[in-house]
Amino acid sequence: MTTETNPNTKQVLESIVADYEKANANVKIEVQYVGFQDLTQKLMAAVAAGDPPEVFNVQNQYEIFELARKGIVRPVDSIIDRVGRGDYFERVLNAITLDGKVWAVPFSIGVNVLWYRKDLYEKNGLTEAKTWDEYLRNLEVLSKTEGPGGKLYGTAMSVGDTWLTNDIVQNWMWSNGATVFDKDGAVTLNKPNAVDTFAFLAKQAAFAPPGINNYSNNEMMNSFATGAVGHTDYPFRLLSYLEQFNPKLLDVAVPMLHPAGNGPGAHPSALLYVKSWAFSKGAKNQKQADDFIAYLETGDRKVRMMKTVPVHYWPPLKSVSESPAFLDQPLFKTPAGERSLAVLKQAIEIGQFPLSESGVPLLQLGPVLQRHTLAKTLEQIIVRKVAPEKAVSAALPTLK
Repeated sequence: MTTETNPNTKQVLESIVADYEKANANVKIEVQYVGFQDLTQKLMAAVAAGDPPEVFNVQNQYEIFELARKGIVRPVDSIIDRVGRGDYFERVLNAITLDGKVWAVPFSIGVNVLWYRKDLYEKNGLTEAKTWDEYLRNLEVLSKTEGPGGKLYGTAMSVGDTWLTNDIVQNWMWSNGATVFDKDGAVTLNKPNAVDTFAFLAKQAAFAPPGINNYSNNEMMNSFATGAVGHTDYPFRLLSYLEQFNPKLLDVAVPMLHPAGNGPGAHPSALLYVKSWAFSKGAKNQKQADDFIAYLETGDRKVRMMKTVPVHYWPPLKSVSESPAFLDQPLFKTPAGERSLAVLKQAIEIGQFPLSESGVPLLQLGPVLQRHTLAKTLEQIIVRKVAPEKAVSAALPTLK
């Protein structure tokens, strides 16, 4: 059961399935494609009916650990060893390890970063921001210039009650040395560097287009692709979007880490997430499932899968990420693609996974993120004009 419904991904996956079935005549693999929003409902219905899928996608750390705590999935250390434990980026395996066990097989790494227009920077004498103050100045300068369709806005923003907004807020918090909880589980969302992050995002909103409370994934990409904004805050999927809708921007689109804020412990940041394969504990054909995923995640099959959505699918395996066969993609050879490869390497080294913001997976953070608490707090500040201190104070009871 998979949410990876991109046409290219489906075509390659089904080709690999056919090859595997040809080599294993006693095995028949059925692939069920489901929408991202439908996965949990369909999965739990199958579990309740006593016929869960052998393998299914998991999109975030908390889902993996919740399924593990409920006894729905089983550890996958034996598969990790078959694929090559030492080949995985260590931080990726750590992100899905709990109680000394790995609970899912990583499929791809995703990274949220900032993007800006190099041509607009050069035209206005701007340089890439290293600090929050520099970033705000760049937004202000660009907001005073004209874009292709008229007025240019400094940045796109997502401030509604969405996962994307939640990720954006958490990423900016990290750049200011802030977290929701510390490593011992004590609340830190009300610390000055966290509150200051919300105030900083409110300042950004002054340079964003109208209607940002309704912005989500498509708007964040489209506003940048159409030239309405000089910056956006989005994963590397933006590259494929530009390739399809405005390939000229591949010459001037530049990814960057979120610049450091002013708080204690401030540093450049990037939000990481991992898509994984989880294995049902009560499935009927566990050995066959293990064999197929080990087959899928190794050799040229892995390279072929990762190339179906360039950059947005980034290999969790070091050998694949450095493979000439994987790197031989037209999108990687564009100026934006070349810049992305460099920033990706930085992001994987210093970026953080949402549940591991304090250094270790913290399960109590899961429900807070699932409820979009950070997004709802920002929405109160920007849409309802609530003071940051008051909005954060109102959110504190929801952290318990």
